[in-house]
Amino acid sequence: MRQSILGLAVAVMLVGVGRAETVWLDTDTTIDADNSFPDDDLMFNSVTVNIMEGGEVGGYVWAYSGGTINMYGGTVGDYLGAYAAGTINMSGGTVEGRLWAYSSNTVNISGGSISTYIDAYIGNTVNISGGSIGTHIATSNSNTINIHGYNFDQIGDRLAGRLADGTPFDTELRGPAGQYVLHTVPEPSTLILLATGAVGLLFCAWRRRRRAA
Repeated sequence: MRQSILGLAVAVMLVGVGRAETVWLDTDTTIDADNSFPDDDLMFNSVTVNIMEGGEVGGYVWAYSGGTINMYGGTVGDYLGAYAAGTINMSGGTVEGRLWAYSSNTVNISGGSISTYIDAYIGNTVNISGGSIGTHIATSNSNTINIHGYNFDQIGDRLAGRLADGTPFDTELRGPAGQYVLHTVPEPSTLILLATGAVGLLFCAWRRRRRAA
């Protein structure tokens, strides 16, 4: 049976600055949030929220004013957002709507799935290195969108390739081109070959030292 913790979430939103709180959303835990911005959303002010496998947010959830959302699994039914110096770390789970960063936030995406798109507005830093990132990325007003991957192929506003974790992508880049920064990283197979070669060299050096002794 699912357990609603809306009352807990509302209480946490009222926590004052300077009192650290952590909220865990895991198996069979669900939050039902109204879909309106900003008054009826779940806005976690200076709070860390960990969304684990099995956790579920029925509407919008925001990391607000120094708050942090770590999404390791679970589902967000609509927006996953950062507002006014919030932080989002997404390494798993599914966002069924969009990921939205509004005003001076940091967003790190290394895994998971965003069903629609990523939207950055006013002074955000978005770092993308893995996961499924949706149909497009939209940026405006002095953001930095760092995309880490390899085999980049850009034609006009469309960018395809593989992210650093090996996930293939083909997405549209909307907004000023200068706000997108591509970082080429070695392919995973190249890293494996380099690691194997390093191990081989260390083994040979060890054998030479042992024979010399």
